Amino acid sequence: MGFTLTYRPLATIKIWHHYFLDDNSGDFLGFNQQKREKGLQNYQITEFLRISPTADTQKKLRGHQVLLKVQPDGFVLAAKADPADTSKMFNPLGSGDILRFVLTTDRDDFKHFTNLRTNANELVYLCNQPHQNTDYPFISQWPPLYDGGLVDGNPDTFAYPSGAMLVDSLPSPGSLKIANQATDANFSDNAVWKIQQTGDAYTNGTAYSEGDRVHWSSGGNESIYEALEETSGNAPSDTSKWVKVIDLPVCYVNASDVKTKLENLYQYQFGAASLVYRFTVTDIQNTVLLEKTVESEVAGELFQMDLSKLPSALLKITVRDTATDTIVEQSEGVLLHQGANKGKIVGIVELTARPAATAYQMLNGTDEFQQPEFQVFFKNRSTVWRYLDQNENEVLKTPEPRPLILRGYQKITHNGVDLPNPDTGMIRPTPQQDYSEVFI
Repeated sequence: MGFTLTYRPLATIKIWHHYFLDDNSGDFLGFNQQKREKGLQNYQITEFLRISPTADTQKKLRGHQVLLKVQPDGFVLAAKADPADTSKMFNPLGSGDILRFVLTTDRDDFKHFTNLRTNANELVYLCNQPHQNTDYPFISQWPPLYDGGLVDGNPDTFAYPSGAMLVDSLPSPGSLKIANQATDANFSDNAVWKIQQTGDAYTNGTAYSEGDRVHWSSGGNESIYEALEETSGNAPSDTSKWVKVIDLPVCYVNASDVKTKLENLYQYQFGAASLVYRFTVTDIQNTVLLEKTVESEVAGELFQMDLSKLPSALLKITVRDTATDTIVEQSEGVLLHQGANKGKIVGIVELTARPAATAYQMLNGTDEFQQPEFQVFFKNRSTVWRYLDQNENEVLKTPEPRPLILRGYQKITHNGVDLPNPDTGMIRPTPQQDYSEVFI
């Protein structure tokens, strides 16, 4: 008697980059259905991003019969279902299993068109663990709150760079703002901190077509709604006419998601002789991956611990004084082996099967598929556009930063002539502002 193999989604990860999705009319999330569909016809994440399982994850995918399928707007993990009960995974992931995926890019200009600042020793870290300061469906963390303690009073240095993102409150922010220049200014300074807009507010009496999108505030929460059919005078609270698309603000990948890269060799210098310290390395589920107890012989002794045999992962390293049972030092970072990964490392995604937050679970306690759809949003970078003549004299510049977009033309006119929009190849940063330069 034959039977059919069934694979069901374990998790879906949507990856949206606004440089490729926005156009000259505004934010992709606010577009109507027809315009979104047209934009998505040309959207391929492989144009700017590659997704590869880490070496240990490749083994787990094979062992648990999980398929990785890259799609135009992200990737899907599909697992073999139990033939006797297709609501359950056939060879379920264990509570300690973590699936890890490396994000790389072949684009030399990725940092130019992405509103995210990382140096050579940093990368993006995304996960579905409940310890994160985030809300479903995002697997990036919320941006930080304004911190006046970062302001040092030096007029030549700035606490926040151009493009910095902050939210008004945590853990449930009501708005997100982006700095249009490097600044020490308080978050309430609306000349510097601009609220992120994603479309038009609902207007009573306006005739909306099926697929149109609007902003709507209810109970202090702002969301994007989409019309299910033609309607006029029916507010988005009418669920027969409207469906909620996403709550606002959108949680873009930001500075809170940036982690330090760890070297294969961890080093610690003892401050005195005869100290007995325990060095413990754990993963995001607090599973102990490596542990050593060492006694120092002399002050200044250098202890080295080899991490090269550990998996590519976010690691926490804790140094504990065994005599007093106190933590002496604790650090966190991402160990990432280059391996077969090609291109520049953007970051890593870690997914666990059964995190404490129910909405983030891929499997429940009885191994049933939960099929979450996680979302990752990359914000496109905004720069001041500066037009120069052949002698590098400034002819014109925009009064405020403008978003960099791949498609569409943003009209800039000088002496009756329409000027070209900048490409992403020429970005000139200054302490206070980032410029896109165009020679005319």
